[in-house]
Amino acid sequence: MQRPLELSPVSDRERFFDSSRFVALWASFSLGFPALLLGVRLGTEGAGGFGLSFGQLAFIIPLGVVAGAVILAAVAVIGSDVGVPGVLMLQPSYGVAGSWLMAVLVSALYLAWAAFEIQLGARLLGRLLNEFEVPLDDLITTAIVAVVVGVLLFAGLARVAGIWIRRFAIWVALAVLAGILWKVSDITGGAALSERVPVQGKFWLGVDAVVLLMMVWLPLAADTARFTKDTTIALGGAGFGFGVGTGALLLSGSFVGIVTSVAPTEDGLTAVLLEGAGFVTLLAAGLWLLAGETDQPFGFVYGASTSLGGLFLRRAPVLLMIVVLAGAGAGAYLLDEGTLFDVGRLFAGIIAVMFSVVLADFYVVRRRRYLADGLYQRRGFYRGVNLLGLVAFVLGVAVQQWIDPIGPPAVVDVVRDLLPGAGNWADDNGAPATLMGMTAAFVLYAGLGRILIKEWESVSTLRI
Repeated sequence: MQRPLELSPVSDRERFFDSSRFVALWASFSLGFPALLLGVRLGTEGAGGFGLSFGQLAFIIPLGVVAGAVILAAVAVIGSDVGVPGVLMLQPSYGVAGSWLMAVLVSALYLAWAAFEIQLGARLLGRLLNEFEVPLDDLITTAIVAVVVGVLLFAGLARVAGIWIRRFAIWVALAVLAGILWKVSDITGGAALSERVPVQGKFWLGVDAVVLLMMVWLPLAADTARFTKDTTIALGGAGFGFGVGTGALLLSGSFVGIVTSVAPTEDGLTAVLLEGAGFVTLLAAGLWLLAGETDQPFGFVYGASTSLGGLFLRRAPVLLMIVVLAGAGAGAYLLDEGTLFDVGRLFAGIIAVMFSVVLADFYVVRRRRYLADGLYQRRGFYRGVNLLGLVAFVLGVAVQQWIDPIGPPAVVDVVRDLLPGAGNWADDNGAPATLMGMTAAFVLYAGLGRILIKEWESVSTLRI
């Protein structure tokens, strides 16, 4: 069996993901704190919240989840068809040199999100230990979570998915999800859900926020799907497995937000869920920390290591994984939650536009045909820079940021200075920035690519 960080094409006999393993992997990836936090934000009124009503959420969350799941599944199918890591899969869309830039952006995204997840896990661990009167410094709890993630990384994707997640983590996560649903039903009682007055102009902003959350996982969908036995497994695992779990947590969090009006932060949500907690509840929270808040940073560090390793056209060395994990752990300890979240959102939007160009290139322009040898040649078929891909990418990001600037405050200020009127359309009309930026990039590349890129006729499908 091929090691998951190996960058050579994956043959049929080396594909170890069957349907149950891949669905379990992606369902486990979905069951984490970020989806709960976004749900709280959708339902909470006031600063940082959308203040949406139950009726709006009943449409917004399914619509956003379905749209995100379709995009995620489409990228997973590319990974399964092509059988190479994401950084090499980007070469036809951006050229060899252009794909290097994209690999750095993907790595930056996953470093930020890995740090965010490790930080959440460390804070939850600290809070649980305090309940048992075992206080530990933030540095120690961060190091503990990072070490657990490191153990999973050294175990490898096949063992993590087949043993850790399939036999332990997914069942713990599902049990905790059931507990959260019970807790939410106990909190809500039903009355407050029907009393909220719908907010005008926030419908598509809510849909866009759900889609943006799911777009964080696009590079990892391609990287893991190359080990699926066929494209149907890739389609169902990344789409259905991730979509169902994400939708359940979003709904749960939104109900909590509507009824309690808690601040949409990790501290506020945890306080509500652990209020009046007994030993069993605390034990369940500890198991979820072990099962649910370690596999997500595992996936992010794995994705960043694979992307950076792809720059050298060889297997990502163990040292690279250690460096990436150490960087994520340092970020988790040194940076505050708001900064990590803002940086993560910025790069999530950028990656969403990046892969919209890839979708246009693969499905519309080259019609699911890539030249196998060209993906492993610096000066081969895809050498240099694909200017059309870069132009479409820059346009999509510009459209996205003009509609609704996201990122750290310093970045938002620069965007508002460079793009007059930035943010007005989202504020006045509730325009979905991520979806519109992705659409702009997709349409430009697909339309001009069919005219300007002719070589699709001479390439073959990579499937060995």
